Amino acid sequence: MRRIFGIFLGLVVVGVVACVDLEEKLVGVLTTDYYSTPTGVDAAVSATYSVLRNFWGREQSEALTQMGTDTWTNGDQGGYKYINFYDAGLNSSSDWFRYPWESFYQGINTANAVIDRGDSITGVDPAIVESRIAEVRFLRGLYYFWLVQMYGGVHVSLTENKGVLTEATRQDPDSVYKVIISDLQHAVDNLPETQPDYGRATKWAAEHFLAKVYLTRAYKSYGGGAADFNMAAQLAEDVINNGPHSLVPDFASLFCGPPAPEAPADGTGYCNLNGWTERTDEIIFSVQESWDEAQFADNTGNGLHLWFLSFYDDLPGTTRNLNDGRAWRRLRPTPHAIGLWQRWSGAPGNSPVLDTRYDASFQSVWIAVREGTGGSGTSGGPIAIGDTVRWDPPYEVSDAEKLTHPYRIVNPSEYDEFRYPSLKKWQDNQRPNFNETDGGKDIPLARLGETYLIAAEAEYADGSGDAAAAAALINVIRQRAVNPDLGNPNLLDITAGDVDLDFIMDERERELTGELNRWFDLVRPGPAYFVARVQAYNAQAAALVDAHFALRPIPQSQLDLVSTPFPQNPGY
Repeated sequence: MRRIFGIFLGLVVVGVVACVDLEEKLVGVLTTDYYSTPTGVDAAVSATYSVLRNFWGREQSEALTQMGTDTWTNGDQGGYKYINFYDAGLNSSSDWFRYPWESFYQGINTANAVIDRGDSITGVDPAIVESRIAEVRFLRGLYYFWLVQMYGGVHVSLTENKGVLTEATRQDPDSVYKVIISDLQHAVDNLPETQPDYGRATKWAAEHFLAKVYLTRAYKSYGGGAADFNMAAQLAEDVINNGPHSLVPDFASLFCGPPAPEAPADGTGYCNLNGWTERTDEIIFSVQESWDEAQFADNTGNGLHLWFLSFYDDLPGTTRNLNDGRAWRRLRPTPHAIGLWQRWSGAPGNSPVLDTRYDASFQSVWIAVREGTGGSGTSGGPIAIGDTVRWDPPYEVSDAEKLTHPYRIVNPSEYDEFRYPSLKKWQDNQRPNFNETDGGKDIPLARLGETYLIAAEAEYADGSGDAAAAAALINVIRQRAVNPDLGNPNLLDITAGDVDLDFIMDERERELTGELNRWFDLVRPGPAYFVARVQAYNAQAAALVDAHFALRPIPQSQLDLVSTPFPQNPGY
């Protein structure tokens, strides 16, 4: 199946000037007429998609969407811990806030180049032209949606910029949301329900994101309140009830597949990608990646496998390896995050696993990959390949019990910047070698599990507070999470009385942990909610976080390059 990324990528991206990047120059080797040809429009549409990889899967994506939240704090490595600490390093001069700004505007202007030429494209079936225009309007809407959530009011351009700009104006957020809704509604109305090429946007992808836009705007003072919540619920439930997508039966198969043969039977080992299929019916829209040589050559692969991992390779019987990953230790789960899952059907550790999502999301067991000597606990003797060498339980194990096990046990009270359960959703043992930092896993930006949670939040918060409807939607994904060996899928069911916004946010983390949503989730209900959650659950961030951090700083490079006033966000 033909991939839609990378077609004439360098040619098109270099040749199109980003909306407010005043240092770029228009490359003259391509005439404007090129984009009106069948080859040119195909290249420009593909380039609009490819901009997704400039942010998603890069290090800034995990830093700006996960770090400094209630569920993710810093590891021992990385030079941008200020994003978690909320100290003086978090300012407009940081490159971490420039990267998404420039990337998303690049995508916007590439989309504009296609849209402007829609009427002049020749030699292409008009129906295909209409679909391609809908695709780039879908992408333009997404790029503006991410910008307005991060930065608030931004410059809006709906036509291609062909030269250097020295003027830009911040539009109010309400105006930006109207553009986003217009683009995504156009996509809903004009995109096909299925596409011949995997990865192209569909009507259902547009509906999923339009639901999320309405849900986000509903909380704002300029939003539509109950009307927006109702629209979000209606759109999300249309995707659920009428679209072609369905939940995969086994949660672990979304990212990891079955445990590797040498991993423990409880599934706590690394991801096993052998025979795993990432393009399932649950995925609505994803950033396309691959393990082919061309991607590794252009350094645009998925690097998320690097940043969520724990230090493991100092233990007897271990060494760095593809299965356990190359641990750059940027992010670790907070104690609150570790405690979110109701893991067992009875007493911890003495009964069958109940909610399978924890073990499907985190690696808490490390296995010997070479022979060694001197394990912890009762061992002290030889270690064979395949022996357990470390276990990170999510509950406290007594010192006396530790001594009865021939491996190291790291209790939750002992988790620190070095040792903690590794998020294994992004582990990638299909890379060509251990040192390769680019991975090949696709990055789902929309999957049906989240669609249920969007609908649930909208139902609960729509003014009528339909907690029963919210509970019914949440129960669908909780029933998927129940260990099938227990014979009762309703063991995790909740009632209307269990539902409030905090429960929904906790459920989002149980389902979506590490999937690049968390900062957006917390700021959606407003700055006060964001601050309260971070202060309650992230000890490293609690002292300095305040309401102004619910927006990111406008990059200083943007402020320096415009001749017109372009106000910075308050507090920076």
